Amino acid sequence: MVSLSHIFQYFFLVPLCMGDYVVKLTSDGPAVLDAPITFNGQLIGVDSPDTSFRWRWFDTASPGHYKETETNGSVTNINYTIVYPSSDYDSNNYDMTLTIYEYDFFYWRAVGKAQIEFSITRELNGHLELLQNGLISQSIVSSVKTTAINVKFHDPAHFLQDAVLHYFWFINTVNYGQTQTGHFEYNFTAPGEYDVEVTAIAYFNNNATTHTDAVSLSYDMENRGLAVREGKQERPSKGVKMAIFQKKIISKQPIGNISVNGELMLKHGKLVDLDLNCTGSAPWLFCWVIKEKGYNITGNETCDNPTLLKTDCEFPILWYFRQSDTYNILVVINNDVSSHIEVIPVTIYDVARQVPVSIVIIPVASSIFVVIMIITGIALHAHYRNRLAVEVADFDFGQADEEELQYKSFWERLRESFGNHFTSGSDIQSEGSSVSGRRSVQMPGPVGIGYGSIT
Repeated sequence: MVSLSHIFQYFFLVPLCMGDYVVKLTSDGPAVLDAPITFNGQLIGVDSPDTSFRWRWFDTASPGHYKETETNGSVTNINYTIVYPSSDYDSNNYDMTLTIYEYDFFYWRAVGKAQIEFSITRELNGHLELLQNGLISQSIVSSVKTTAINVKFHDPAHFLQDAVLHYFWFINTVNYGQTQTGHFEYNFTAPGEYDVEVTAIAYFNNNATTHTDAVSLSYDMENRGLAVREGKQERPSKGVKMAIFQKKIISKQPIGNISVNGELMLKHGKLVDLDLNCTGSAPWLFCWVIKEKGYNITGNETCDNPTLLKTDCEFPILWYFRQSDTYNILVVINNDVSSHIEVIPVTIYDVARQVPVSIVIIPVASSIFVVIMIITGIALHAHYRNRLAVEVADFDFGQADEEELQYKSFWERLRESFGNHFTSGSDIQSEGSSVSGRRSVQMPGPVGIGYGSIT
């Protein structure tokens, strides 16, 4: 028999949100086939524990799931757990809807509704986690540190706690063997990109013979991983679950070989000009700031407005210090896998003022040059004057006798020469005549001896 309340229920169950009620719906999905998935519904805004509510659940799977629960106002949170068996379902995305009704006198009034999408999968769900020095890395690792690779299953219902798991590890299609745990360590020493792949197989039957018969493994060259051949089965196996986890890893070289080129002790007035160089994988973030004398590195220094370097780890530091002192230049360099912090001390010193050498040397050199020129001029003048005096004293071509200027033949001159030779008074007179030239010279002699005049 249909009651009046049921008539009102079917005619007035309209999923509307009225008043101050809020309905929230979440799930712990995705879930693998044959594993439980739990939905959580929450009603917010209940002010009276005596109020009656009806919680209606339904999904879009086929066959579908439907559930109704009546509670009072003291219950505001309800879980709904469902298992999608591999014998009836396949991997797919479905919707779950929760509608809550409040009993209002003669009928149930919809006060809130929520809907979410969830996934049911054939494969086990999870991901690969990278660790270096206990810190989680998304995809970039250091080339000088050991990387731990862990398989992290999404299994909130502890579906795998009774399963026997096997893991097969591949790096760049190279098989690195099998492990019984989802943990593998590797050193990505050469910077570059790596493709890491793990195939995990879970056996839910501990019989070794069943393990062999239930699944056949083969390496899929196209997908670069182990594949499960299930024969003629149309449905996924309930006794064996598997998953293939892949991750692209980028190995980078940390910052190293820091070198500072330039003068660290400068005279006051000179410009600080430093060049810093380093090695490591690009890109780099660089900044520097002036710190007080005696600054100690804390290790927490960061760059507020860093400069991005994409090709070469090379950057300048240019600065002018007005006062003479010792200054600390704090340098911070980062790349994706390391950080370098360094303090560079720079000393600016004063130099005592001295008279420039040019002010002394130039006048002294000029004076010496002038004195040398004067002495040289005097010496040259005296030399040319003495030379001129000697020439005037030794030679006198001012006058000549008319006899010598007359024309004579050779025989006349020869006869005259013989006559002069035999008629001369002495050799001394002849010699004096030839030396004195054409002048009339009175030569003094001893008393009683007289000399004539020579013309």
